[in-house]
Amino acid sequence: MRDNSRIPQNGARSSVLIGRLVREFIWRHARKIALAFLFMAIAGGATALRAWLMEPVLDRIFIARDSSLLWLLGSAALGLALVKGVADYAETVLMTRVGQRVITDVQTALYARLIRADLAYFNAQPRCSTRIGRSPSSRFSSSRWPSGQSSRSAGACAASRPTPRSRWAS
Repeated sequence: MRDNSRIPQNGARSSVLIGRLVREFIWRHARKIALAFLFMAIAGGATALRAWLMEPVLDRIFIARDSSLLWLLGSAALGLALVKGVADYAETVLMTRVGQRVITDVQTALYARLIRADLAYFNAQPRCSTRIGRSPSSRFSSSRWPSGQSSRSAGACAASRPTPRSRWAS
């Protein structure tokens, strides 16, 4: 039977963890996130203006046959499409960069803590490779290591067991 005493019954411990992660890893990117939100608002506004612009296009150009507004409304629609495209692109680039930077910072902090950990920690953990293997960026397959051992077990748990023999060693 599993001991579930460490699993929080309410969300209090999760909120503390989320608050700490935001303070330590996300808060330093607040300006970039705010700028990305500004670009999201610009893209949303451009979308709304394009929808609002369709009424004069339909009423005055197609129904009333007023060709004098054709170039004006056409260029306005094109300009709004360009503004929306640039704002969408800028928001995507900013949020992707912030997301990748946060992931890098979290992984660096995790591995730095594991490197500084006492060797007794690794000896006390029967399968520390499963803890390391839960990292979101474990992308090495077991085919990269001889004898089927995965690369995850060769990282932080190397102090507690022999490392795999390199395939280039003679």
